[in-house]
Amino acid sequence: MTALSFSFFAKIELLSLKVVDNYMKPKELKKALLIVKEHQTEFERRWDEYFS
Repeated sequence: MTALSFSFFAKIELLSLKVVDNYMKPKELKKALLIVKEHQTEFERRWDEYFS
């Protein structure tokens, strides 16, 4: 998998995987959503650790 370009971004709700804001090309957004979905449990765990 290639690295994503950081010149654009998207805001994705972690629990629902809903795209709130999107400034990415469709192909990049699809990759981003797959990455977030794949690592969703770890992201949630680390979020909870940081804010607990």
